[in-house]
This record gives sequence, structure tokens and C-alpha cells, in this order.
Amino acid sequence: ALNDLPTLAFADPNITVQAVSWHPTSQTYFAIGYLNAGTNRIRLYQFNKTAGTMTEILSTPVVENNNVTCMHWHPSGNFLAVGIDNGVNSRVDAYYFNSTALTLTKVQSIASPAAITTIAWSPNGSYLAWGDSANNVRIYGIDMTSLLFDNCTIVLNSPTLITGKIFLNNRCSI
Repeated sequence: ALNDLPTLAFADPNITVQAVSWHPTSQTYFAIGYLNAGTNRIRLYQFNKTAGTMTEILSTPVVENNNVTCMHWHPSGNFLAVGIDNGVNSRVDAYYFNSTALTLTKVQSIASPAAITTIAWSPNGSYLAWGDSANNVRIYGIDMTSLLFDNCTIVLNSPTLITGKIFLNNRCSI
């Protein structure tokens, strides 16, 4: 049976919701991508079934005049893959979600030769697949195990060679 739950209605009639994705490890968070006269954003909301409310908890801009076409959370809930298109160039952006600070930080971008129409992580999170407007399905092995530091100080007591990607999020210092 379907229960009629609250509706999130935007006051601005020019907003078009392009994508919605529930966070995989939380019953309360969901992300939306929307277009509003060239101002494109990814927003994260918290749903409270008891109170019947949906509260915006963060808003991250996407490059001007780019549409969010689709999105899907990584099974861990730590990353959000987003299909982006501006009519000429398309790409997938991967964002790191810091559930403590409630921030999204772009950590990876992959170009696509055609507009992305759907996107999904594999159940174990090792692969990212997307479909595009040229009738292709592309599958990428994604290494989301790169070093990610969040609100920290890194002290190197000797010469150190880092050969992989590292991401410094929020207030980090080396």
C-alpha cells in the first residue's frame, strides 16, 4: 500500500528536478539534482517521516549551465556519482560525502562522449556504469580507495613519496 507522505514543493516554478537518489545507509537522507534557469545544484535533504518534513541540509553548485541528468550513491554512502551535461560536453563527477560536516566535495571527474541518461554503482561499489544518449553502456572500474583526509594535520617526519591520489577535505594541513 502507498502512503501519501509530504511533497517537497519549490516556490520557484522555474525549478526542474532532474534526479533523485536515496542515501543507501540512511533512511533519512536523499539527494536531488535540479535545474533553475542556469543555476544547477546538488542538494541533500533530510526526511523526517514522523514530523512530515523535508529539510535541506546542504547545497553544492555544479558548473554554470550544466544539467544534472542523473545520480546514484555508492553502496558505502560515502560517494555520490552525478551525470552532468551542458549540451556539448558530458561527464560523471564523483563527490565525497562527509556525513559529519554534511559536505559534498568533488573528488573525480570522467568525460563522456555523449549525454549521460542513467548511472549506477555495482553492488560492491567497484564499478560504475552509465548509459548515454548514443545508446552505449559504459562500465568503469573505479578506485575510491585513494587517500582522503578530512579535518586533519599530516606530519611527515622523513622524506615521503606519495604515488597515488590524495584528497584534502575541509581544514587539512601538511
